[in-house]
Amino acid sequence: MLKEQLKSVSGVEYIWFNPWKYDQKEDLWHALIQTILVELEKKVITPEMKEKAKQLARAATWLAVKSLITGLSAGIVSGDNLDKLSDIVGDKDNVYYQNINQFEEDFATVVESYVGKEGKLVIFIDDLDRCLPENAITVLESLKLFIGHAQCIFVLGMDHYIVEEGINVRYEKKIKLTGRDYLDKIIQIPFYLPPVSYEKLKRSLEMGEGKVKFSPEIWEAIRLSMGGNPRKTKRFVSSFLLLQEFLKHPIPLQPPYESVNPLPALSRETQDIYLAKLLVFQMMFLDFYQYLRLHPNAWESLEKIVVEVQPANREAELGDNKTALKSFVNDESLTNFMSRTTGDWNRDKLHYPESPKAEIVSLLLQAVNLVSDSGPNTEVR
Repeated sequence: MLKEQLKSVSGVEYIWFNPWKYDQKEDLWHALIQTILVELEKKVITPEMKEKAKQLARAATWLAVKSLITGLSAGIVSGDNLDKLSDIVGDKDNVYYQNINQFEEDFATVVESYVGKEGKLVIFIDDLDRCLPENAITVLESLKLFIGHAQCIFVLGMDHYIVEEGINVRYEKKIKLTGRDYLDKIIQIPFYLPPVSYEKLKRSLEMGEGKVKFSPEIWEAIRLSMGGNPRKTKRFVSSFLLLQEFLKHPIPLQPPYESVNPLPALSRETQDIYLAKLLVFQMMFLDFYQYLRLHPNAWESLEKIVVEVQPANREAELGDNKTALKSFVNDESLTNFMSRTTGDWNRDKLHYPESPKAEIVSLLLQAVNLVSDSGPNTEVR
């Protein structure tokens, strides 16, 4: 949305950079600099500025190669030796730009030629949280190291909690800064996207291109487990519709899976509710889902305790023979979901079927496993 708005603003240019595309492929600071310089070289006005942009690109490449070679050679080939080699082959740009300040000044000059004295270059760095934590921090550090004084505005798109945790892991106790403190020193204007309300998300799915049609019970299961998280809700919907079609038209599967046949003893409505709840377990309560794959009777056992026994007495009700279920009995999110999606809820005029038997759970698990890459004995084919 911001990018579209900028198209009509005079004196503002923009460049889009996706760092996760370069993850584990090359130094990210080098990819960022080269992406910017390629765009600048295309549109800067004077031949002098075009040549300066090319010089900067060559220098950035040399810095990247120099860092790579000295790292791989474990110090046998030093940075000084590489600088001498650069001097011998006649590439004066590399020696010239050993001074980082000179690199910054020339970069700022090229940017000014690109946008004008009063203009701005907006650089969108998207999906920073999809990078490995180390690489995300490299990008953040590059902003100040190379291009801190140019007429640039950086717009960082990220889940800040993920990046903050990466910073905490990277520096541990080396510096007296939290991940939040670190970001506060770099980001001048934070803006948090407001959460999407569940009702708005539900309405968009019902009225969108796919026109999703679920029973009120399934929508309530989605609301209780995922709230207004758009990504998780869309993943749930896509997985559910795929599995729903598969159960209607089963196909023979390669071992170790067996062909999953429809469940003739169940109504379509009941089968769909079981399938929806099982998908919620797989997406939101992974430990219980993994346990369920080995102990399909656990669903019925746990749900019975959750519905019939007061929270304070649930652990005692398990007895000595069911110690593995104790952690699930004490999981408030899981038990709340189970209690709200079992039996009649007259307040909301909802009705959920009784807990499925172990044989039904086993059959449905064969289907749900097709959209799961987690759990024991799972092989990717």
